[in-house]
Amino acid sequence: MQWQFVEPIENEAIIETFWNLLDVPIPPAIQSTIIAYNGGAPERDLFCTQSGQEHQVGYLLSYNAQSGERYDQAQAILLELRAQLGLLIPLMSDASGGNYICYRPADGMILFWNHETNHLDSIAPSWQHFLDNLYGE
Repeated sequence: MQWQFVEPIENEAIIETFWNLLDVPIPPAIQSTIIAYNGGAPERDLFCTQSGQEHQVGYLLSYNAQSGERYDQAQAILLELRAQLGLLIPLMSDASGGNYICYRPADGMILFWNHETNHLDSIAPSWQHFLDNLYGE
């Protein structure tokens, strides 16, 4: 799969630092995607949730300090909702803004979090499955 707008990661160690703060091991498929495509957007950018809703991904959240869509900002939002939603790790934004594609460490699921409804919808059983099932128009 091709990716656009990739920002070379400034410091690979920061990824592990952020995840260690949450006491969550980084799945290898997620870590390799972040390192290779930090801040980028996949060419195939559409996906469906379990409820049948089609969505368009935005960007892989960036671990660079000067980026517009940063991991740490998204994680702060989701940590405030941890008591309601459980622990979620944001991985990507969606094209409409404010919503996130997240990893749930408890079971490895990839979920879509809608910020307007605070609702979670299942996407895929793993990160690799999610990436493999992205499609274009």
